[in-house]
Amino acid sequence: MLRASRMLAIGAVALGFAWSAQAGPAMFSASFIAHAWGNDVTSGTAPPYTASEFTAAPLGQDCQYATPYKATPTHPKSYRYCPESVMQAGAPAVGPRAGGPSMITTTAPGVGGKIIMPQSAFGITTTGFLPTYYPYLQSNTYATFVNDAGSFFAGGGPGNMTKVGKGQQAGTWIINQGPNQFGGAMGLLGKYGAIAKYVVPGIAGTYEGTGTWNVIVAMGRCFECTPVSFTAMGKASNWLNPFDKTQAYINNINGKASTLAARGTGTLWTTGSVTEYAAGVYTTILRRAGFDTVTSGGVRNIQLVTPTLTHWIGPGYQTHTAQVGILTLQVPEPGAILLLAAGAGVLGLLYRVSRRG
Repeated sequence: MLRASRMLAIGAVALGFAWSAQAGPAMFSASFIAHAWGNDVTSGTAPPYTASEFTAAPLGQDCQYATPYKATPTHPKSYRYCPESVMQAGAPAVGPRAGGPSMITTTAPGVGGKIIMPQSAFGITTTGFLPTYYPYLQSNTYATFVNDAGSFFAGGGPGNMTKVGKGQQAGTWIINQGPNQFGGAMGLLGKYGAIAKYVVPGIAGTYEGTGTWNVIVAMGRCFECTPVSFTAMGKASNWLNPFDKTQAYINNINGKASTLAARGTGTLWTTGSVTEYAAGVYTTILRRAGFDTVTSGGVRNIQLVTPTLTHWIGPGYQTHTAQVGILTLQVPEPGAILLLAAGAGVLGLLYRVSRRG
């Protein structure tokens, strides 16, 4: 009896070890989308404050027509019109992706455990058409990006923060950190932008060119942590966050260029909530929140959010937009199940051995 008790105790230790040694690589699923050009206000008396409206980016759909009809309500419906449900769903960048890693690393089980994301765990390559309103004639969007390597952990988020910009950096974000300030840094590698055509009232011709939505570079990164260019005196002159770029659009009649400087500003990811305000051609008011939960079946569901601002500055012209990046992860914890089974197997084996003894 004493021998059996000792052996069963050893088995119990093995079982306890199975419960505790759950860290390590795990299969995952990921989905990234940004919500932009919209607002959450529904209490107003006139658009855009009578209904929640926003557009997903990447869009990945042909939504060029602003109305469901080709010309008038009596004409056939257009296949190039997208209802709000399509505009707001977009085309999320997902993972695991072909040729990319199928595992991410967790250093502890359950809520709050650190997660290490390898590069290219999720990504997308797609095109689409945004709805066009005068003076815009075409906005053919493109997206080709993957995630940079990153990590999320307790204390890694931006914390409680209010950023208020003025002048050419107008726009506000407010961050309320989640439990344990969970979050971290993870940028995006690649591009998101549009091939645009537009007219300027009073000027003959159409302006055409390709622009980059520069916030895709700044999103989810530490502010002023990574310089990408320097002055002759060695001072950083451009960063991944914030990121500046001047874009040119050429008039197809007179050949003259219309230049537009764009700046994207972002910060770290959080499981807390973010609220953004930006004034421009379309006033933006957005609020999104994250979470970190574990199901009874041992699956961890995490949503992280990050605010970004984009500023568009031209000669005698400026406007501002706000966007929220949303990353949703599902991470099963197979280590617990496998090791638990192993521990239970040890108990069974030891019990049989003890019976023979």
